[in-house]
Amino acid sequence: MNNKKLVMIPGPTPVTRSIQDQMGRETVSFKDQDFIGDFKGVVKDLKEMWRTAGECFVIAGTGTLAMEMAIANTTKRGDQVLVVSHGYFGDRYIDMCRRRELEVDVLSSEWGKIVPVENIEKALGEKDYRVVTITHVDTSTGTKAPLEEICKVAERFENTLLIVDGVCSTAGEREFVDDMNIDILLTGSQKAFGVSPGLALLWASEKALERRRSLGTRSGFHWRFQRSGEGSERNVENRGGVFCDCRNRNPGNGDGHRKYHEKRRSGSCCLPWILW
Repeated sequence: MNNKKLVMIPGPTPVTRSIQDQMGRETVSFKDQDFIGDFKGVVKDLKEMWRTAGECFVIAGTGTLAMEMAIANTTKRGDQVLVVSHGYFGDRYIDMCRRRELEVDVLSSEWGKIVPVENIEKALGEKDYRVVTITHVDTSTGTKAPLEEICKVAERFENTLLIVDGVCSTAGEREFVDDMNIDILLTGSQKAFGVSPGLALLWASEKALERRRSLGTRSGFHWRFQRSGEGSERNVENRGGVFCDCRNRNPGNGDGHRKYHEKRRSGSCCLPWILW
């Protein structure tokens, strides 16, 4: 008998047989009512478990895609960004932000040590940063940032959004979006969640969503938080984890949308954000 493979790295982590069995189900259409129900349930549960009145996005992609979503939906060219780096993955934000023509300042620590919270507070007081990024636990070093202390500091700077990379920590460390004043929390499915690689997960607070709306039309497509009001040829409505492209209704008219589906006896035009 062949030996069973046991993965003992930060991620991907081993996947239990019960999850593997669920992944082996027959493929269905993204318009299948059972799939839509499952997906909406996942989004609802993730919002409740990580305590946000904002939004949760579950998309096909990597943790790096979630990082880029966070930056792309909250900044514009020339904005000031503070990167707090505790290792290799913290450094990834530096190149990512510079490629988007953002003005980047970096606070780095010796590997295995944290950037002191007082250094972060001092830096935030010196410029009008639009975003500060922090890796809660950097996979490359195992360094865990004192996130709750950093959140309390960031809360005092109203114009600055706090983006937390939780790829190595989410579902394993305490991270409550609204309670802790996290504006964006992002992760992947392959580490503490114990699921196979392939899904990027991102929570956005109401403050982060308002920043996104204030930026107007974005140049990208796949990673946008929303498409409402961006001149799409289809009418698109933000409906809590699902978008709708009904052509025969007025955008934003919830009652009209309900009556439209009552007439059709179907909700199949409501497609989950996983497609984005």
